[in-house]
Amino acid sequence: TIQLPDWLQETELKELKEEEEHHRETNYMTPVQFHYQEIATLLLRHSPDSFSGVDGQAKIDMKDVEEMREAKLHESLHEMQGYHGTTKIPNISAMEINRIRPFILNSIHRFRDLKDAD
Repeated sequence: TIQLPDWLQETELKELKEEEEHHRETNYMTPVQFHYQEIATLLLRHSPDSFSGVDGQAKIDMKDVEEMREAKLHESLHEMQGYHGTTKIPNISAMEINRIRPFILNSIHRFRDLKDAD
């Protein structure tokens, strides 16, 4: 079996899920490992026997965390409707950056087009 990182242990994963739920209304994203989704996905896929606890619960907890963080990210982007020049989204992971990259790039191009139209 593979030794899981501390943050992927059953108790730590449950705490992360609870923390994300606790901050659901504020859109605060709990600090996570930058590549947490990639690492968790690979370990869940290739070494499922390394996870203790109820079979499949780690996968469910990870999916719940990902969905809550994605909802917070969408809400943060929605709040960007009024252009403020800069926006800060702390504690975002690599995969989350990749998910919003097309939206951000498209927005930048549109702002540039509007500026050029003046």
